[in-house]
This record gives sequence, structure tokens and C-alpha cells, in this order.
Amino acid sequence: MAQLTLEIADDLNAVLTEASQRRHRPKSEIARELLEQVLLHRPTAGAAQHWLSNWRGSLREKPQDELEDARLAHLIGKHLR
Repeated sequence: MAQLTLEIADDLNAVLTEASQRRHRPKSEIARELLEQVLLHRPTAGAAQHWLSNWRGSLREKPQDELEDARLAHLIGKHLR
């Protein structure tokens, strides 16, 4: 893997540092993923997309009245169309 060194503005560095701390991942990994997304058009799967890929279709078979949890029913109605 090639190494790249670049200078970024202080405000961009602050945002990158915050994202790094929040995700518990190195700044270089986050920057690399963002460059890939923009330059190579490779979207990364977020947590919601990962969850949906595991559960897509498995909750649709249940009628709405079988869903006891109001929050789950709300989320299914809003996000699984």
C-alpha cells in the first residue's frame, strides 16, 4: 500500500479527529474510506445497511397486528417499505 502525506485545514482535522474517536478507528482508515467512496464510487455499508441486509424480508411476512412492540412497528413502517 502506498503512503500519502497531505496538509488539511484545522477545522477539517478537528472533524476527522472527532470521527476517529467516535468510531474508535484511526484517522487514516477513515480518510482512506472516504477517498475510496468519492474517487472509486465504493459506498461503505453503514450499521443500518448492514442490519437491513441481515433482516430484509424476514419481518415483512408478519402482519402488523402481531408486532407487540410499538417502537419496532414504527421503525418497520418507516424504514422497510
